[in-house]
Amino acid sequence: VVYNEVIHDLLVDKGKWEDVKIKTRVLPTGVIVQGASERQVTTLDECLKIMDEGMERKTIAATKMNAQSSRGHMVFRLTIEKSGGADATKLKAEVYLADLAGHENVKSTCVQGQRLEELTYINRSLMYLQRAMSELAKMSSSGRNRDRGNFSPFRNSELTLLLANGLVDNSKAYVVVTLSP
Repeated sequence: VVYNEVIHDLLVDKGKWEDVKIKTRVLPTGVIVQGASERQVTTLDECLKIMDEGMERKTIAATKMNAQSSRGHMVFRLTIEKSGGADATKLKAEVYLADLAGHENVKSTCVQGQRLEELTYINRSLMYLQRAMSELAKMSSSGRNRDRGNFSPFRNSELTLLLANGLVDNSKAYVVVTLSP
């Protein structure tokens, strides 16, 4: 989860978050995340169990607009590997699932103190994500390649860096939006 622009591992108990240092590094081949938990699964049920474990640890708090407001952006990376067949082909794909905290208005939510700081980080990272997506759209419409070596649209936020590999080269991005009052 990206909480106040710091990446925390939701597969580690909250009390140990300070002990786990997670860093993003930009390499010519893509963005790597160092220090985050990785778990191998072989079934959908195992995968869903791990995702539920992470969901239980995310930070939520009540605001005037939402009784259970997410206070950070949650990102799961699934690496899918397949090997075998007659030609012993090895395939690897990454799927990013992001549960983004919604944009918040100070007047509507009536937050103060720590919740106001969270709101500021949430809104800022959403702004940087929107800018990165706009830059990618401009590159695509002008015929410029969404080159894996060009991570400049993503450098302003940990959220955009976490999602960068899923938005460059021949990646496909789909957005599913849910709205609530």
